[in-house]
Amino acid sequence: MPLYPVKSAERAIRVLELFQRVQQPQTLNQVAVQLRMPPPSTLAILRTLVGMGYLIFDLRLKTYFPALRVASLGDWVSSRFFENSPVLTVAERLRRETTEHVLVAMQNDLHVHYLQVLPGEGAHGGSRDCGSQLIVESACGLALLGAMGDHSVDRICRRINITGTSKAQPVEPDKIIHLVRKFDRQGYGVLEGVPHPNRMYLSMLMPPTRSGKRFAISIGGHRGRLSRNSDRLLNKMYETIAAA
Repeated sequence: MPLYPVKSAERAIRVLELFQRVQQPQTLNQVAVQLRMPPPSTLAILRTLVGMGYLIFDLRLKTYFPALRVASLGDWVSSRFFENSPVLTVAERLRRETTEHVLVAMQNDLHVHYLQVLPGEGAHGGSRDCGSQLIVESACGLALLGAMGDHSVDRICRRINITGTSKAQPVEPDKIIHLVRKFDRQGYGVLEGVPHPNRMYLSMLMPPTRSGKRFAISIGGHRGRLSRNSDRLLNKMYETIAAA
């Protein structure tokens, strides 16, 4: 089954995500070009969203912009979703005090979904889009797998191989389990050279929420710099999570 079996639904979400990124009115052509969608399909989706009250069309300027109804869809989600976890407060403090990239993630089936990506000092363009990454190729993902039993980790690895979602086929369950258990024993994880050769990530699990939901948090940056400062950064992560 393709990742997006209903193309029109996927395109409608991409339109709304585009407005989140650009945060300004867009013409039909601007939307079509940026999303690489055919203008007729783009027009149909925009008209549908206008008709449902999620976009406002400016007849004079020929531009579209989200209606307040879009904001109201999710204004209740954060408190319910994070269940009073201090993970976002921890992430912001770590970004401020370490000046490195900080990522907050949770498991989403075979992937980790990045809920927040805070750019480090010198980053360009502000916080990048929150997206997903294969769970076995992410420091946050390996930390999250550490909360599972070996059987569950093995099953996830085999499902990844069956679906063919890994670029580095095949995933070897025994190696992943060994790495995950190392993360678990240490209380933190270090992942180097993934997804880029000059990158390094330090990752830890947050305490579970009341319902058992788990979040992972990572500090990421240049491999050489993080390697030199790993002890200090790990201590800062421990202290910040404990204080929260």
